[in-house]
Amino acid sequence: MNFYPKHLFPFTQELEANYPAIRAEAERQIEARFKPYAYSDVYTAGWTTLDLLYHDNRLDVRNRPRFTVSDCTDPLQLFGVLLGDPTSFGSRLLQARLGEETMRELSTYTSPHDCTPSMIDRLVAGMNAVVADPEFFVVNQRQLTLDDRAPHSRERLAKLLAAGQLVQREGHFALGNVDGDEARDALRWLHVAVLEEAVYPSFLKKGGITEFRDVTEACPVTTSIVKRIPGLRSVWFSCLAPGSHILAHTGNDATMLRCHLGLIVPGDAVMAVGSHRVSPNDFKDVDRLLPLVAADNDSLPARLLREALSEAEIRTLRGFSSLTRTDNPDGAWKALWAVAEALNVRIEQPGFCLPYRDATPHPASPVFDETFARLQAQGVLTAKGEASPSALASESGREELHYLNTLFFIERAFPEFLAKSPRVRREFISWEEGRCFVFDDTQYHEVWQRSDRNRVILNVDVDRGTYA
Repeated sequence: MNFYPKHLFPFTQELEANYPAIRAEAERQIEARFKPYAYSDVYTAGWTTLDLLYHDNRLDVRNRPRFTVSDCTDPLQLFGVLLGDPTSFGSRLLQARLGEETMRELSTYTSPHDCTPSMIDRLVAGMNAVVADPEFFVVNQRQLTLDDRAPHSRERLAKLLAAGQLVQREGHFALGNVDGDEARDALRWLHVAVLEEAVYPSFLKKGGITEFRDVTEACPVTTSIVKRIPGLRSVWFSCLAPGSHILAHTGNDATMLRCHLGLIVPGDAVMAVGSHRVSPNDFKDVDRLLPLVAADNDSLPARLLREALSEAEIRTLRGFSSLTRTDNPDGAWKALWAVAEALNVRIEQPGFCLPYRDATPHPASPVFDETFARLQAQGVLTAKGEASPSALASESGREELHYLNTLFFIERAFPEFLAKSPRVRREFISWEEGRCFVFDDTQYHEVWQRSDRNRVILNVDVDRGTYA
C-alpha cells in the first residue's frame, strides 16, 4: 500500500484544523531561514527545507553503539561545547577527532542551520570516533566521574569487569580481553553511556530527537501540535520552487510513515509513489543474501544474483560474515544498495524473466501467475509466453514487462529475500491546501513542481508500529 486511510492517524485532524496558523508560521520563516538542500544527486535546484525536530532515519543505527544526528538533543549546545571553551575536556575530546579545518569552519557558524550535511556528518563521525576508540575510557578515567548521575555507565562498567573485558589494577581500570564483535560492542556501549551521562549530558541522549529551538520557538502552534503526536520522528517545512523536479528516490527507514500537510499549493505540483524498482527497504533478512554469493552455490537464484553483480561487489559481499552485525554498517548499506541496483538493471530489461519462468522452484506466486495470464490476454505476451513486438515498442508495454520481472524476483527467484509487496503499483497524488495524506516513503517516489509559485508543505514522520 502506498497511501493510508487518514482515519488511522488521528493527529491529521488537528493539523488540518490548525492549517491557517501553521501556514502563517511557515510563511514567516521562508525568507529568513530557508536554505538550499545539498543533495544535488537526487534533487534539482529549488528544494529547500527547514527542520523543527529531527530523528535520524538511516538504516539500522538506533540500536548500535554509535551516535546519530538525532542523538544531539540541542545542536546549539554542541557548538557551545566546541567553541565556548576550547580548552575544556569536552571540547578537546572532539577537536582531536575533527581537526583544524573543521574547527575553523565551525567558528564561522551562528546557528545550527548554517551547518551543511557534510558538517553534520563530520560532527557525528567525531563522536563515533570517540566511541570506537578502545582506549577512551581507560585513558581518560581520571577525568570521568561516574557517580549517581551516571547509572547506565556504572551498570555497563560492572558488566565489563565481570566479563573480564575491563580489569582493575591498583585502583585503575585497564583493558582486558576485548577480542570479538560482542566484546568490542560492549566496550563501545560503555563509551556511549559515559559520553551522554558524564561528558555531554546537556545535549546528548542516545535515541533522542534533535530540536532546532530557534525554529520551534518561532513556530509555537506547529510545535505544540506535533510534539503531542504519538510515535513522532521528524518534522520540517519543505519549500519547492517553480520548475523543480525531485527525481525518483526512496527513504531509508522501513519502520516509519510520512505525512504531508499542504500549506501553499499553487497547483500543478504532483507526486508519484510506487515503482517496479527495488531498494534495500524491500529486503527481509539481509543475511540470507550471503549464501547466494558463495562460489559453491549453484542454485538458479544464486546464479542470477552473481550474474547481476560485478566481481568487485561479489568480493565485498563475501567479506561480510553478517550484514546486520558488523563493524562496517556503512559498507554493508552500500553493498545492499549495490544489490538493489543490480536487480533493478535486470528488472528494467523487458522480458528478462521469461526464459527462467519454468526453471525456478514454484512456491506460491499468485500475483505473478495472474499477471502473466492478464498480459497474455492483453497481447503483451504471446501464447508461447514471449514478449510481443508491439509491447516492446510501447512505453506501457515495457512498464508491464518491468513489473512482471519484479514479480518474478519477489515470488519465484528470491521469495525468502525480497519483502516488497507484489501488488504495489505507481500512484499519483496532488497536494491540497489544509489537507493531509499519509504515504510510505520507502516506496520510490518522484515530484514535479510546474506552477509559477513556491509549493510549501509540512512534513511529519511517524513510527509505523505505533499505527499498525
